[in-house]
Amino acid sequence: MALLKKEKKEVAPKKEQQEIKETEEYIAPDVDIIEKEKEFVLYADLPGVRKEDLEITIDEDKLTIIGKPYIDISEKAQILYQEFEPITFRRSFLLSNVINKDKIKANL
Repeated sequence: MALLKKEKKEVAPKKEQQEIKETEEYIAPDVDIIEKEKEFVLYADLPGVRKEDLEITIDEDKLTIIGKPYIDISEKAQILYQEFEPITFRRSFLLSNVINKDKIKANL
């Protein structure tokens, strides 16, 4: 989902990859962070979240991912029974000083 670029020779120490705790108003999506030769790749499980409903921000050293699932109910449809409640996904991470913030990009 988001690519965290780094310089070719630098590796982020494990202790610098700390996650920031979130409030209870959100669900923290499952993520995988993979270190490749020239970049870090972050995959987030965001079921039902469309590109236009996804917000990725960087504030100083904190990367935050926020998304709300979209439920497509046409005007001619009627909900007869509903257990699924779309709750906003939110997850934040501290960025290591080896991350080049200007090269961060996202794909969905």
